[in-house]
Amino acid sequence: GQIAEVNLDAIDWLAGVSRAIQRGFLITVDYGDVSPLLYAVGREKGTLRSFYKHQLIDSPLDRVGEQDITASVNFTALMEYGRQADLETVSYERQVAFLLRMGLVELIEEREDKSPSRQELAERLALKNLFVPGGVSDNFRVLVQRKVSRFGGE
Repeated sequence: GQIAEVNLDAIDWLAGVSRAIQRGFLITVDYGDVSPLLYAVGREKGTLRSFYKHQLIDSPLDRVGEQDITASVNFTALMEYGRQADLETVSYERQVAFLLRMGLVELIEEREDKSPSRQELAERLALKNLFVPGGVSDNFRVLVQRKVSRFGGE
């Protein structure tokens, strides 16, 4: 009785990225979650959804070609297939936690201007909105994977 979306292209994408880099990191930022949460009770209809003019639309077949159709990323799959493609999971966390850990608050403070322009105020507000509980940033996750060598080094 469960509907689930499966992104088969993600497997080839991970393999291609892994082949393209000899060393370094792959950072994936998107909305989604790990399998136990994506396929939990209450999610029997899957995560497929559509947006039209920033509004959630019930039917993905309405307004074909005029609306965005999307589904949540299965980060468990990215981690598992990443391992097979020599990509080791370094971290997986909510976007807010990642931004805090990377020092975004400190960067905002450094840019504080005593008399900011309208543009600077708009940018500051947009940055602060990333931290609003229940906001759009709550749904985004960040997966950091590191390329590992099959020959014992990084």
